[in-house]
Formats: sequence, C-alpha cells, structure tokens
Amino acid sequence: MSVAFSRSIAARACLQAGFTLVELVIAALVVALVMSAVLASASLAQATYRVHAEAADMDQRTRVLVHALQHDLTLAGAGLDQGPLAGALTQSFAPILPRAIGTDGPEAATASAITVRYVPAGSPQTTILDDLAGGATAVRVATDGACPAADAVCGFSAGMQVAVFDGSGAYDLLVIADVQGGALRFRAPTEGSILPLAAGSAITAVVSRSYYLNESEARVYRYDGFQSRVPLVDNIVQLAFEYRGEPVPPIARRNASDPIGPWTTYGPRPPPVGVPSPMLDYGAGESCTFVVRDGQHAPRLDSWLGSLPAGSLVPIGIDRLGDGPWCPGRTTRAGVPAAGRFDADGLRIRSVRVTLRVQAGSPLVRGLNPAGRLLFSHPGTARSASSYLPDRVMSFEVTPANLNLDR
Repeated sequence: MSVAFSRSIAARACLQAGFTLVELVIAALVVALVMSAVLASASLAQATYRVHAEAADMDQRTRVLVHALQHDLTLAGAGLDQGPLAGALTQSFAPILPRAIGTDGPEAATASAITVRYVPAGSPQTTILDDLAGGATAVRVATDGACPAADAVCGFSAGMQVAVFDGSGAYDLLVIADVQGGALRFRAPTEGSILPLAAGSAITAVVSRSYYLNESEARVYRYDGFQSRVPLVDNIVQLAFEYRGEPVPPIARRNASDPIGPWTTYGPRPPPVGVPSPMLDYGAGESCTFVVRDGQHAPRLDSWLGSLPAGSLVPIGIDRLGDGPWCPGRTTRAGVPAAGRFDADGLRIRSVRVTLRVQAGSPLVRGLNPAGRLLFSHPGTARSASSYLPDRVMSFEVTPANLNLDR
C-alpha cells in the first residue's frame, strides 16, 4: 500500500471521528462570550438611549414651565395707559399674590403657588358709568377717549375677563357673560364682590394666571381664574417662589383729595383726612397702608430698610404676606366681606425667584439615593449608575419692569 493511500485513509478516519468533548466545550465558551458581549453592548445601548430620551423630555418640560412663568412674571403689574389711574397696577392693588385664586390648589399663602395679573397691551380700558354694587350684574361704560369709534362698549366682548377698580384698594375680577343694550353683563364674580364700586371706577381687560404645584400628582397646574384650569407640566417635584421687595413703606405724594394721581409712592390712595373709611378695620382717613397722625397721612407699614443702603431690596417671607394688614380691609361698613383681600405687604414685591425640581418620568432611570445625598425625590428601579438620571434643580429670578418703574 502506498504512503499516499495510507494518509488518505487516516484523514478519512479522523473526519469520521467528529469533534472531541474539549473542542465542543471550547467552542461553546467562545460562543457564550461573544453572545454575552453582544447582549451587554445591546443592554448598554438600550440604557443609554432610555437615559438620553428621558433627558430630552426633562429639558422640554423644564422649558415649557420656565417660559410660561418668565412670560407672565415679566408682564406682572402692567396697568392702564390712560386716565387718572394710569400706571402700574401696584397703584391700585397687588398684581402678585403668593396663592392660587379660584382653584382647588392652595388658597392660603404658600411658597408653592403664585397668581400674576397684568393688563395686556392694546386691551380695552375705560370707566364704568353705573355703580357696581349689591346685586348689580350689568354696567354701561364710557366710550370717549381711546375707545373704537361707534362702539357702545369700548371694545369689550363676551368671554373677556376684566378688572374693575377705583384706586382705593377695592377691585373685582369679573367675566363678561354678554353684551346687551350697550351694557356689559357679568357672570358671578370670580372672587366674590369685594366692595361696592362706584361709577367712574376703571374697567379693563386683564390677565390673571395662577400657577401651583399638586405635590401628590407631581404636576404643575395653570388656571386663568374663571374657566381654564389645565395641567401644564408633569413630574415637577418642587416648585418654590421667593420674594424680594421694597423695604420702605408707601409714602403720601399729594393730597388724597386731588383728582389726579399718583397719590402715593406705591399702593392705593387712602381716603382724604377726616373722610370715613369704607372699611370697618380702619378709622377716618385711614387705609391698609396709611394712618392719620397729626392731621397727616403717615405709613401704616413698618420700614425694613434698617442699615441697608437706599434702593436695596429685602427678602419678604411668606409669613409676612399672609398676616395683614389687609387691603382694602376685611369687612365694609355695610357688612360686606372683602373676599378678595390681599396683604398690604404684597404691594412691596419687586422681584420673584423661582426654584423648580424636575424628575425623570420613567422609574427605569431613577435609582436609590446614596447615603447623605438626594438624587431622586421618588427613587425608581435603576440599579446601575450608567442608567441613572438624577433630578434636576434650577432657579431663575424675574424683576418685572412694571413693579420697578420708580426705583
């Protein structure tokens, strides 16, 4: 038998014998290692994608909330541009309140809610020709000045929210139900009738927006005070408002009996000295911001300036915005409660600092908090640091121009 033939037979025998057990084990290990690497890579890619997607969603939710708050806070206090009450709303009532109005949210002073009011540019504005008192639900309005020609209601229309105020601290927010016979007919007041408002009081379209955090839902709501309460942003676990303001109390600028203002450095006009106050809380010639001393109007509010330089702003705690004195007061001499009253110190607000904390929507990217650190307000199921997306905290401050015109 030739050598070549012998080698052929040996090779054929080897092929017929198959793989040894060692070879199979080695092959299985190699396959397992390759698959493990592939699966780990796929899992990491999936976790990375989930984190990036959640991060983008957090960014978008943050932008929505920040933009909404910055927009309304920037406009806070914008008021009339004509008539004796022209100027910022701080001359008549507080345009920023540390509470929500007309909602199921917090109605007492709280750090997690705010209401902002302003008169939009180009809004109808004039005066009422009839007293708004008792059961009155309709008034005629003056049509001179800047009112559109041949418009019996000066540009007001059904569904519009309006503010009626007289510069003394008395005001009401109303919604126009319809226009009939040249008169505006109102729905029930959104805050209750505050005070009888006499003919000659200003009336204008107004924006009133409340923002508040529902902690159990981790959701911020926005409410316009009469019909639209909507969830604005989800997965907000903290919303806090801090206020800085004018340390010097309002000071009288001119005699309260003068027909043209401004009568004070800020805040509503007090009754002329000797004239009875419409409120039970205060004596003749007095108001929420002024008392009468030696026949002259003197500040009722304390000075917080101390040793600070003139022009400084000071922090205003929430407790100071809910303890009075109340504007225009608690009760009228006719026994009508002032349901929409506000703390006189609210007139001092000049700057608002907002702090918010946003969490990832998915618990898959929220893990456990390490000792001594709060990464997650609501811990989730993530167990790897590569899958963590901690809560984000950001702050910004808005100084509304209309609240700082005289600074």
